[in-house]
Amino acid sequence: MNLGKRIGMLIGALTLGVLVSANAVAQPATRFVLPGGALTSTKILPGQSATFEMRVDSPSNGLVGAVLFIQQTAPATSGFLTVTGRDFTASIFNDTSSGQPDAVVFALPSALLSPANGDNLSRSTIGLVPAAMGSNLYVQSITLTSDPATPLGTYTIQPTSPSSTISDLTTDFAITPASFDIIIGATLSVTKSGTGAGTVTSDIGLINCGATCSDIYPGSTVTLTAAPNAGSTFIGWTGGGCSGTGTCVVTVSAATTVNAQFDLLPQTLTVTLAGTGSGTVTSAPAGINCPGTCASAFAANSTVTLTAVAAGGSSFAGWSGAGCSGVGTCVVTMSAAQAVTATFNLPSFNLTVTKSGTGGGTVTSAPAGINCGATCVAPFVSGSTVTLTAVANGGSSFIGWSGGGCSGTGTCVVTMSAATTVNAQFDLGPQTLTVTLAGTGAGTVSSAPVGIACPGTCAFAFPANSTVTLTAVANAGSAFTGWSGAGCAGTGTCVVTMSAAQAVTATFDLPPVTTITGMPTNPSSVANPQFTFTSSIAGSTFQCQVDGGAVFACSSPLTISVGNGPHTFKVQAIGPGGNLDPVGATYAWTAAGIVIASVIPTLNEWMLMLLALMLGGAGMLMVRRKA
Repeated sequence: MNLGKRIGMLIGALTLGVLVSANAVAQPATRFVLPGGALTSTKILPGQSATFEMRVDSPSNGLVGAVLFIQQTAPATSGFLTVTGRDFTASIFNDTSSGQPDAVVFALPSALLSPANGDNLSRSTIGLVPAAMGSNLYVQSITLTSDPATPLGTYTIQPTSPSSTISDLTTDFAITPASFDIIIGATLSVTKSGTGAGTVTSDIGLINCGATCSDIYPGSTVTLTAAPNAGSTFIGWTGGGCSGTGTCVVTVSAATTVNAQFDLLPQTLTVTLAGTGSGTVTSAPAGINCPGTCASAFAANSTVTLTAVAAGGSSFAGWSGAGCSGVGTCVVTMSAAQAVTATFNLPSFNLTVTKSGTGGGTVTSAPAGINCGATCVAPFVSGSTVTLTAVANGGSSFIGWSGGGCSGTGTCVVTMSAATTVNAQFDLGPQTLTVTLAGTGAGTVSSAPVGIACPGTCAFAFPANSTVTLTAVANAGSAFTGWSGAGCAGTGTCVVTMSAAQAVTATFDLPPVTTITGMPTNPSSVANPQFTFTSSIAGSTFQCQVDGGAVFACSSPLTISVGNGPHTFKVQAIGPGGNLDPVGATYAWTAAGIVIASVIPTLNEWMLMLLALMLGGAGMLMVRRKA
């Protein structure tokens, strides 16, 4: 059916009027919905159709009924749109408590209201709608079909209140959104070409190409903007009446295609000359002529061939970089900026360093190459001058050079006209032996061979790798308690190998002083008195003596047994080096009143005594009988 300015056909949708006490009416809501969500517009081409839904929602239960118009408000063009729809019939309920049949019957597709005469051909039965109905009580599917000759533009469709004479219904709608746009237009498409990349965007519509390269426009004027990606450049537009590299302004009055060309930027090729020799590098196509012009820009993805030619007396050693190697030509594809190195060398000879002697050291060269140490052979170009420097290790001395025309102990300067060998001699120097005296006592240390006589001469230089024997002698009243350092220990002689500087310590200690710290009272009635004692030197041991008897090893505390009478206890400390306290500590006391407890024989002891008496008696009897 054709539409004029106003699409005057009723879509049989129910207006919701919720009747409560005193005929109070709750406001319903009507909304337009596209499949997939609540939208405000859709786009079609002339001759195509757009389908959407018009829904009537009620926020509560109540009585429902009435009719609804839709109309076209813009543009002011008629005769190109046709509307069709379908009905939706609600469920039938059995509750008749309201006095009305519990049914809601919606208008059939043929029950339309003519805007010309207001003739309502529909029938609506008003009844209670229970809570089980929920919202969206009525859904009307509407299809608008455009004629192929429909002018481009935006056609706005909106509901409007009907001319209803039903007195107990309301047509006060809340509409969300207030209207729905049918955009009838032509397609604008963007294509891209060239070796590069970029994006095209539109000032209106959805074009972002990239991802979205076309959209429908209702005769609009669209401005397209091109942006090249990094490494690319925008060459220009074709199609749609556009050219150049600015924006493209297109009036979309018919299907239009615009192309944007992006090309890769020119890429720079850089050549570096390396090595001890010299030569030239040129390119085809022209651009590189190095030395001179060693960097040039070439078309993206083009192929450049580099050729190297060595100068007189030099040789071309080869390419590196951009996938090139060997000594032929270097072919570079300019897919990106590229860098190539061409190496030219002069003839070279090996310089060899050897080392001799009993010592050690290093030899280095200027220019770098020799570090002997590890690297004792290195090539140097023909005619170059190499300076060798020798440094002796600790404990060694540099004796001098031989070979390569060098001698003495200074630097060795070699002119590389041929392979050359140079020797550096390092010998060990004298090594110093140092003796330190330590401890609380005193003594002397001497060496064989002669050199150390300490105190006095406590440090002396002996030939490298020689053997030195040290002997320690304690002064009167002191004791030699041992060596430390250079692998020596104990109290015998100390034998040192002079493979490097050595240090030895000799310790002499005075005799320890012994002190009794705990003893019995005098007089004492204790049969088992306890003594405690200490030494002035840590780590000492002790020997003890009671009443002038045998000397025995002892430790503190010590318990002894005594009877009544005078007694003497003596203890002497022995230092860690075996140095005995010559005096020691002595304590004398008298024991009195010590009670010796009588011993009561056990039963076994009584039996043994009785047996002995019996045997004794028997023996006497036998003697008498013999007599």
